Parts: sequence; C-alpha cells; structure tokens
Amino acid sequence: MARIRTVKPEFWGDEKLAQQPESIMLTCIGLLTFSDDYGVVKANHLWLKNQIFPYKANLRLEVFSKWLETLQKLDIIIPIVHRNESFYYIRTFRKHQKVEKPSKWRNLKEEDIIRLLIEKDYYLQQDGDCLKKHSPNSRGIVGEHSPPDKEKEIVSSNSKGREAAEELFFNGENLEKGDKPQAQAESPPSPAPPPPEEKVVMPEGFSEQFAKMWQLWKEYKEEVWKFKYKSVKSEQAAIATLVKSGQGNEEDCIYIIQYSIGRQWEGCYLPDELKKKYNGQQQTNTSQQWQGPGNAVRTEGGYNAAYKRDLLNRMAGNQSNGFSNPDGGTQ
Repeated sequence: MARIRTVKPEFWGDEKLAQQPESIMLTCIGLLTFSDDYGVVKANHLWLKNQIFPYKANLRLEVFSKWLETLQKLDIIIPIVHRNESFYYIRTFRKHQKVEKPSKWRNLKEEDIIRLLIEKDYYLQQDGDCLKKHSPNSRGIVGEHSPPDKEKEIVSSNSKGREAAEELFFNGENLEKGDKPQAQAESPPSPAPPPPEEKVVMPEGFSEQFAKMWQLWKEYKEEVWKFKYKSVKSEQAAIATLVKSGQGNEEDCIYIIQYSIGRQWEGCYLPDELKKKYNGQQQTNTSQQWQGPGNAVRTEGGYNAAYKRDLLNRMAGNQSNGFSNPDGGTQ
C-alpha cells in the first residue's frame, strides 16, 4: 500500500543523487512511497516498475532494473534477502521520514531487519541513519587506536636506547684501565616480567557468534552513547548480567543484544516476548504442589485453610483410636 512521504529540500541538493537522470530520482521517491513505515520495500523489479510507472508502457524492465542498480551503488538502498524473498532497505528512511503512527503491517520484523543489516555490515545510528561499519562518517569506531606498526617503532626505539646505554657502561667509561667488570656487572638485571594481561572470557559453551555480537555491542555503545568499559572486570560483570538475563541461553542473549541495538537502548534489556517466555516457565514450576483430600492443599510455604480444617476435624473425631495423617500413616 502506498504512503504519503516527505521529500525534503536536501533531497534535490544531494551531491550524488542530483547528478543522476531525473528518472532515477523519481524512482527513489517512488521507493519511499511504496515502502512500509519501517523503510523496507519489496525488491521485485516488475512489481516496482508497475507501481511507480504504471502508464509507462514503453519502459523496459531491463532499463528500470539498471536504475535500481544505480541506487544500490549510490548506497541509497540496501538489498537484503529473508526466506528467499528479496527486499530493499532505504538507508536514510528513518532519519528523514517521521511516521507518527506506524502501521502494524510490515514487510519484516524489527529483529530480522537488524540481523540482516548486521550481516551486510550496517548498523542503525541514534538519529535513524544507517551507516556502514567502515564508513568514514562512522566517527572513528574503526581505526581509532594507533596502528601496530607505530607501536613497533616505539618499542624498537626504546630497545635501541637501552642497548646504547649498556654499550656505554661496558666500554670502560666507568672502569679503570685493565679492570674487568665483575660477573654480576656483565649484564643488567633482567626486568621483572610484566603481569599477565587480563582478557575477557566469553561464557562457557557459547560460540564465536556470541563473541562477535558482544564486540558489535561494545562498538555501538562507544559510537552512540560514548561509553567504554573501564576495566576487564567491569566488562566481565556486564557479560555475566546479560547471560543471567538470558537464563544462560546463547540464542536469547544474542537476541537481547540485537533487540537493544535496534531500539537504541543504552543497556541490554529483556524484550517483552522473553519476559513472557520466562514468566510462563516460572508459573509452570510453581504450579506443582501437593493435593490432599477435598480442597486441602499443601505447598512449599505450608498448609492452606482447607487443609487445617480437615486436620482439626480428624483430630476431634479420632482422639481415642488415633487420627489419620494426610501425609500417610497415623499419629
């Protein structure tokens, strides 16, 4: 179903798109109107051609497909495939289109959109924009630290300085002629070995996929919320909290991360469907209780009122011969 969309003045001034033929610019606007309220549109070229240009009988499908390929190369639309069906995700849709009451109908679920974009090396920004991980506009998530070669140069420079100092000491500048350095002075004392570097340990039994998703979560936190874990211990504690929230299930933990990134949350929080899932399991466990005669019930917390009344009646009617115990036997 077509929707009313907003075309901002910046659209006509886009450096890449404005240099393309008018037909490609109109195709871009057409994709906006025929996408759902979440930026996803079917990638069936014949269907799109008939929707956007219904009366252009002379327009060949091959020509229209090339227009769509151009929009892909300009990084305006991102091709994604879900269950053997092709879609386009309009990269800047959520940044420029403000939908007050989005429709419940949608081409893809939110978690599927997030997962498919991650597979394409894209992720959603806080302002709704969708950037590639290695994009220069990603504000330094990748490549912030000094390159390894530079670190090697620093280490090499320090090593050369230490060697020069040792040569100056043992060339006799600090010894009288003919003297030989004592055995203890032949070599400088070995420096104390550095303490072992602490490393974050992934949960036992979890796969490499969880480790990659956790790394993506850290990059997202740094990019969107300007947050870094200050120590290995704090990061390890965050992982433990996540695993506890997901009740030790790797798939649930990965889904919690994907869902939190998609919602642009500051922390990893439990989605509603997982809350219902876990609450259902808890109710099933607590519903197992002892059933006595009549309405008498004994639970882990004690006896209910019906059980107590039944017990008093038995005691009053069987004082001479002993009374029966609902647990079995007599007293």
